[in-house]
Formats: sequence, structure tokens, C-alpha cells
Amino acid sequence: PGLVLCVLDATNLRRGLRLVLGIKRLGLPCVVVLNIMDLALHRGMQIDLDTLAVAIGLPVVATVGVHADGISKLKSLLNQKGLKQANDNITLAASTPNRFGVSGLESSQSPSIEVNIKQDNEVVREILLRLGLEQILPDQFSDRLDRVLLHPVLGQMILLGILFLMFQAVFSWAEWPMAMILRTSDWLGEQCLEFLPDHWIRSLIIHGVIAGVGGVLVFLPQILILFFFILVLEESGYLPRAAYLLDRLMSTVGLSGRSFIPLLSSFACAIPGIMATRTISNTRDRLVTILIAPLMTCSARLPVYSLLIAAFIPAQEIGFGVQ
Repeated sequence: PGLVLCVLDATNLRRGLRLVLGIKRLGLPCVVVLNIMDLALHRGMQIDLDTLAVAIGLPVVATVGVHADGISKLKSLLNQKGLKQANDNITLAASTPNRFGVSGLESSQSPSIEVNIKQDNEVVREILLRLGLEQILPDQFSDRLDRVLLHPVLGQMILLGILFLMFQAVFSWAEWPMAMILRTSDWLGEQCLEFLPDHWIRSLIIHGVIAGVGGVLVFLPQILILFFFILVLEESGYLPRAAYLLDRLMSTVGLSGRSFIPLLSSFACAIPGIMATRTISNTRDRLVTILIAPLMTCSARLPVYSLLIAAFIPAQEIGFGVQ
């Protein structure tokens, strides 16, 4: 490669700097990108980029990936002139006596294939010490949430409550708007039947256009309600927690915890359930979930079950009604 962009989590330099040292051993040209800088600043982590660049001997640039201009500094650095100037500045600063002394950094750049983990840890510790970041800064609010949401008992009860709410929302709350869409389609069909002449075009409009579009739009309330809940769970950070809690259960059928919500939603309708599989990052799990979703029992199949039971199961009493 012509250049390696080593993207690090600015809130966890202790882990990321070991990756940088490993890349330096490969002898490849590299630029270190500190992402999530906004969250690091919010946690009170003041990272001196110039000092860090001199310490590791590589250009360092800060980014915020979720902002529109979050990589503008990186784009400026990546042009040939900017990259050369950054390297020159690092070389000049490193040549200044007592500017920054990190024991063992030179030896850590040895071309040896074996990685000296103990040496890397010592180098990283000394860099963090000089940067004033040797203390790990946990996300206290997130930790407090995890103690409740990931609790073996309380976490499962909260998860069941949220899933029950989602199921009821997709299954019940959508009934009124779905019925309104069907009534509107019927009303439009009646108006066309009254005002249009008896012609094949009338049949096309009533049974083709109006009935066809209405048959698709009738699923829209369920899809919107389901996607609203999924977006709330994603943005609040609860979806990965729910996947963690359900992972052991879903692993018994070869799936991850992220497959549970789409499959549960498929009891209301398989269409929004299949659309909800977009939250599953693993391609295999996503495809398997899509194939299983239509096998879930939705309300549209209850009349079919009733007909099959009445046709093939005798109406007998053996302590309970067989049918």
C-alpha cells in the first residue's frame, strides 16, 4: 500500500497505540487518525496531538467521523505537500533535546517479526504518562446503565418488557391506520365504479391501480412503527445490549442475538420483519433470518389454520377440545 491510515479510538489510546507500534514494525508509511475526538473532549481528555506525533514519529490528525467536516483536516494532510510538511515538523521536533524521551521506542521499531508485547505496553504506558492520560477514564453513565440493562435478572425483565411493547405496537397499534387505508381504497374504488363507464379501463383502475397500491400501503403502518422502535433502540445504544442478552438463546439455532427482534416482528408481519434484518451486520445471519422470517405465524394465517383444523382435525373431547 502507498499509505496506511491507522484509525484509533481517541477515548482508548491505551489499546490503539499498540496497533500503531505494530504497524511501524512493518515499515509502511502511516498516518494516525484519532477519531471520536468530540467524545474524548466531552470526557475531559485533552490530547496534545503534536506531542503524540513526536512520540510515535508519525503524523497525527484528529477527526469526528459523524460530522460533515469531520475529516477536512485529514483531507488536507493527505495531499503530498501537507504530508511532507507534517513529517518535517515531526523530524524537527524529535531532534530537539529533551523534547520527548520515550525509552524503548527505537527498539520497538525493530524489523523483527516477533512482537514484544511487554515492551510495547511499557512504551504505551510512558507515552500516556507524558500526555497525562495514564488513568483510564471510564464512561460512568454507560457503566451505570450496563449494571441495570445487562443484569442477569433485571436486564432480562426489561428486555421482555421492551420486546412486548414492540410486538404489541406492530401488531395492535397498526390496526387502525391499516383499516383506514383499506376503507380509503374501497371508497376510491366505489367512486370510480360510480363515475367511470363500464370499460376495461375502469376494471384496471379499480382492481389494478387502487387495489394494488392499497394492498402495498396497508403494510406501511407496521413498517413505520417497527422502524421507529428500531431507530430508537439503535440510537439509544440499547440494540447491541439486547443482542448481547439474547445471543446465548439465538446461538442454539446458529444465529446471533440481533436476529431475535426481526423474527419477533415477523409474528405481526413478515415484510417489516425482513426489512428489520438490515441491523444484522453478518451476511450469513442476515440471509438465514430473512429465510426464517416468513415461517413465523402472522395473523393473516389464523384463518388458514382454522380451515385446516376444521377440515382435518375431528371435533372430539378427550378431557380437552382436540380442535
